[in-house]
Amino acid sequence: MNPAPPPFFDVRGLHKRFGDRVVLDSADLSVPQGAVVSLLGRSGTGKSVFLKCLKYAKECFYLLLIFP
Repeated sequence: MNPAPPPFFDVRGLHKRFGDRVVLDSADLSVPQGAVVSLLGRSGTGKSVFLKCLKYAKECFYLLLIFP
């Protein structure tokens, strides 16, 4: 059995808040190389905030992106 390829990137422990309201609390995502990923969820669950944090990493708290 071949070992799994390293992930394209990992996000671990992503936290984001707006004032006192926590909108992301320790969110994790691991994307394998060559994968197609979609985020699904109800309105107001943080999908867009999560993607914006990936785009503007400096505005989020405790974001760890790992690129092998």
